[in-house]
Order: sequence, then C-alpha cells, then structure tokens
Amino acid sequence: MLGIILEDVTGKTYSEYLTENIFTPLAMNYTFVETPNHLPLSKIAVEHVLTSDGVISQQDFYYKAPAFLGSGGLFYTSHDMGLFMNSILNQSTDILEKDTWEQMLTVQEFANPFSGVGYGFWIYEEENEQENYWDGETIVGHSGGTETFKSKMILFPKDDIGIFVGVVGSASRTYLEQASFNPHLPIDSFINTFRGEKTFVTAPAQPDFLKQFAGIYQSTRRAWAGSEAYRDQLIYENLNVFMDGDQLIYENLNVFMDGDQLYINGFGELNFGGGNSYELKHIQNRTFLIEEKAAIISFSQNGKYLTKDVYNNYDKINWYQTSKVFLILVLASILFLLTSIILYAINKRKGCINFEKTAILSSGVAIVTALFPFIVFGILGIHFRLENRVFLYNNILGWLTLILTLILSFYYVIDLKNKKEQLTKARIIHRGIILISHWLLTYLFVIYDVIRIFES
Repeated sequence: MLGIILEDVTGKTYSEYLTENIFTPLAMNYTFVETPNHLPLSKIAVEHVLTSDGVISQQDFYYKAPAFLGSGGLFYTSHDMGLFMNSILNQSTDILEKDTWEQMLTVQEFANPFSGVGYGFWIYEEENEQENYWDGETIVGHSGGTETFKSKMILFPKDDIGIFVGVVGSASRTYLEQASFNPHLPIDSFINTFRGEKTFVTAPAQPDFLKQFAGIYQSTRRAWAGSEAYRDQLIYENLNVFMDGDQLIYENLNVFMDGDQLYINGFGELNFGGGNSYELKHIQNRTFLIEEKAAIISFSQNGKYLTKDVYNNYDKINWYQTSKVFLILVLASILFLLTSIILYAINKRKGCINFEKTAILSSGVAIVTALFPFIVFGILGIHFRLENRVFLYNNILGWLTLILTLILSFYYVIDLKNKKEQLTKARIIHRGIILISHWLLTYLFVIYDVIRIFES
C-alpha cells in the first residue's frame, strides 16, 4: 500500500523512485527492484537441493519480484547491503534528514515494553531498565525472504555495529530431514555470546486475570480475499491459549474450567494438531514469556488479539471460525458434490434431468477449484505470491463455478415450480444439498470478493 501511495505522490514508478533516491546516492549499483535481464547467472547464488540419496543438485536460477512492489523482494549484493547498513548507522543525509532517521529508528507502535515498530524497521529490542535484558541495548532491523531465499539484518546503533545474514535455499529441500538453517540462528547466537542471553523477571498472576486471554487466535498475516485467502485459511497457524489442561474442552465447547496457569500451542502447525504446548509466564501487565522459546507474547485488553515478538499478530476467533471447521465444511461439500454422479445415474431415465446433467459438470469444476490451490501450491510447489498466472487460472475456475451454480439454481427453481409432480421428496432434498454445497464453495471462491469490493 505504501508503494502505491509513493507512486501516486511522486508520479514515478516504485523502481524509479528507489533508484534515484536511495540506490544511486549510496552507490548501490547492483540493487534492483525488479530482476534485470542481464544478470550474470554464473556469479549468482542459486539454490542447491540435497536429494534423498545424498546427491547435491544445483537448481536453475529462479527469482521474481512480488506481485505488489513495495512488499519486498529486492535483488541485491552483500556489498550493497553493507552500504545501506552503513548509511543507517551513520544516518546519511544523502538520502534522509537527521530528524527523519531518528523517527525511523524510534518506536512508533508497541505491543509490549521491550520491542515495537518504527518507520520501516522492527525495533527488536528497545532500551529498557529490566535487569539483564541485553544490557538495555537497542537493536533495530528487518527480516524477509522468498520461497528460496531468507535474510535478516540487525543493527546496534549505539555500538555502530550491523549484521546481515542471507541464506539461499528452501528448508524443505536444501536441509533434507534435518533441522533447517535460517538467518535467525547465527544472529541470535552472536547476540547471546557477546551480549548475554535475555532474562526476564516473571511473577505469578491471578487465575481470574489469566482467563480473559484463553481462546483461539488466528494469524492476521495472511490473505483476506480471493484464492489465497482460501488457501491461507488452512495453512496459516492458529494459536490456542488455554488454562491448565482444559484446551480440548475450550476448543469444542467454547468454555474453560478453573486453572491457575496459562499455556499456548499451535506454533508451526497447519491447524490440524496442537503440537507442543508451552507455559506462558507472566512478566508484567498483559505481557508473557513463552517458556523454552525466549519469545514474548502480549495480549490486548480483554484478549481480543495478541502479538508475538514484534510483528506477528493474531485475532481471537470463535471455534466455528477455525480452520478445522472450515476444512470440514469444504470436505463435506466436495463429498456431496460427488453424489451428483449418483443422482444422475439414478434419475437419467425418469425425465427432468437438466439439473442432474448440469450438476455433474458444475460439481467437477467446483471440486477442481476447491483443490486447485493445494495441488498447485502444496504438490507442484508453485509460489502463489510470485506466479500471477496462478491467480488468473484460479479466478477463471472460480467464476466458471459461479456461472454454473447460477444455471443450476435456475434449473432447480424451474423444475420445482413446473414439474414438482415428477420429483420425489428425496430427489428434491438431494438436489437442494448439492445446490447448497455449490453456493458454499462459490461464496469462498468469488462472492466474498464481490461483497468486499462493493463494501469498499
């Protein structure tokens, strides 16, 4: 959104503006917003895959800027990154005024007393008075990555030190059956070695205070509409916060029993299992330490949402909004659509089968549309955020499903009105369930997007 605003205000493209105002003044000669065609591929770091038989295989170079410029995806060298980091530490007036630098590196929004968000930077650690908390050092930076590249930059402004780590490779392929290496590991190791590990003063909290935070929280860092939203509803983690051992009772009945300790699980899970549970140790106010993770979680007032670390936010949702319920509805709809074949086979000689014929075609399209994101993203491994054609194909399927569903609804109403005597009660009910299943999936694919457009 900021990238779009920048283009509207300046009258220049995002690439032009960054090149003129940042890259050129800092002599970042090998940094690009979009992948240039003249890249010397022999000098570019590419992904290598470790196969199951122990063979290391070099992969073809693959990189595309994100669909929406401004959301990340710069192409650069480590030398250029060093120039950029030095400009921040020195607060270079070649690109920004001193007052602007100070605002960028100062917390503007925060969810807990230890970290926050500046302008364009995460304030990983804010200077504070808590004992042994990294000597009160302020640490700023940012992380990012694509499917085949991960990076993290941190800066210690007081000590004039910066660290950047970039990793080429996907954890699921490069580090086969091993704990994946990521940029956070060497940076955290450096900090813990030279600054000491973080320590916090924790204290028990009253059960009545803790109960308000119990619930299910869904990640907000996901797509909210379109085919990506449909996929993200299933693959983005839900965090479960619960009292003592009462998690299962809370999830199913939306209630919890008395307890005196708060726990959390769901990290890294695809929303189908809780995974490991961790104790939440109260630090102060609505801020907690996640046991064994050295990470901070802060709740809003009344527990309406939570923030993990600096930038991972989760909204509290009801049990019927969880991914498990969503998956059950989708699978049930697909199963009902499959019965359209049976419906046609039983009634093809009984007349009045326009509905049944259309149902077979529309059910097939709806099922393919429902499974398309998971086949393309999960099995074929095409990166949704980088391949615009995937959106196009999925949208075509979604709109085709809607058109066929409208035709199906027309046949349902016409046959019910004019030829009801030829339709048994069981046949009418069966048709109705198939039609409802179509409309449910169509709502997920298309109609919700249309509603959002009209609302805006």
